[in-house]
Amino acid sequence: MTKRIAAAFFALVACSVAAAQGTLSVDLLDPSETSGTIPDNFKIVDVYVDIAVTDVWTAGGIRAVAQNGGALVYFDADPNRAGTQPGLVNPGLENKFFTSLSRPRARDGNARFTNGGVGVAGGYTGGAAAVTVPNELNVAYFTNPPPSSTSPSVDGYVARISVDISAVGAPDDASWGASVLGAEPTGAVFVLQSRFPFQSNRGTVLATFDVPAISGIDWGLWYLVPEPTSLILLVLGALTAGGRRFGGRLSHLRRKQ
Repeated sequence: MTKRIAAAFFALVACSVAAAQGTLSVDLLDPSETSGTIPDNFKIVDVYVDIAVTDVWTAGGIRAVAQNGGALVYFDADPNRAGTQPGLVNPGLENKFFTSLSRPRARDGNARFTNGGVGVAGGYTGGAAAVTVPNELNVAYFTNPPPSSTSPSVDGYVARISVDISAVGAPDDASWGASVLGAEPTGAVFVLQSRFPFQSNRGTVLATFDVPAISGIDWGLWYLVPEPTSLILLVLGALTAGGRRFGGRLSHLRRKQ
């Protein structure tokens, strides 16, 4: 059953011609939006889906690649478990700040982390297994059990992407954000981007029951180093004042001569 679902999803990726009846967005998790304490050096992006009132979310796909020192973190990634993959579903409340997937759920709802209601089909861009390594997440997933024509339409969060930034080297006063690509501020430095390997599709996608073709977004997690505007103004002011004082002394010497 899982192989059939994965094959169907990959076929959608290859020949999608219509947009699913839903939209995706991303934002950075703020401490005020969650219970518990976000681990030090973690930046967490939540993926939200807004579904048409007549339709139901059925599947998603994500390819996210870390860069510039960022590293994806998973809730049971154990280097001693050779040949196994980190889990992506139902991390438990004690691991709610790690990368995980679910059907649309409340952002901080217990069910999101204990009863995600999804199954992993394989890799989003191809492959029988999802890719779950520190520098890449590549996964296709689907509602399990599957919805029906009478299932209620539900909006909510369908993915949590957690990135360890301890090796990034961003200054303490850097500002952080997550946005669709192209909406980031000038000068932003990306530590993770969600893109498809080529232009035909998006890095993070969804499919719906009534329109099982995919649509989605490209997005990224970034930081911005504040410009030292105040320092520049201070230096310029000092140079200007110094110039005036030097010019005044020079004029005084000329008059004495």
